Amino acid sequence: MIDPNQQQTEYDVLNAQPASPQAAAFDPRALPGIIQDLLPTSQVQTNVIRKTFSDFSKAATTNDVALFSLPKHCIILTVAANVTQAFAGGAIATYTISMGKSGSSTGLLTAQSVTTTGFKNAVGTDFTTNRPMYSATGPTSIVATATSTGANLSVATAGSIDFYVVYYSFPLL
Repeated sequence: MIDPNQQQTEYDVLNAQPASPQAAAFDPRALPGIIQDLLPTSQVQTNVIRKTFSDFSKAATTNDVALFSLPKHCIILTVAANVTQAFAGGAIATYTISMGKSGSSTGLLTAQSVTTTGFKNAVGTDFTTNRPMYSATGPTSIVATATSTGANLSVATAGSIDFYVVYYSFPLL
């Protein structure tokens, strides 16, 4: 129970810091600390997965790449991606990357242009619902989907992206 006489800190979750009138840059690395203030720390996990243009390379304009296997009885709390090197090369006109579970490639992160560096955090359709537990019977494959226009993904010569996934594992299930 919350003690009404105790000093409470309000968090600005999107900016991963105590709320203030000044806007700050989104930093998903701070989210586990904030979320762990709200949930048992032993059940909050963070995965950071780096992929490069060569991981997405394929003689096609679309490619699904496995990021990690979400354990059973887990719910994803937040996601973000940071393009650390812009994706480019050959005659590629547009290059986007999305993230989701197998069969729902934009469920966690909608298709984001990766031709410029910076954080991408336009959450997908799974966050507009009740964030369902992905599987009660087994792990769920989390994938990133690269899509290009103008040329196949195999002509890319540069690009690097870090995916951040913070999830909660339900105890005793």
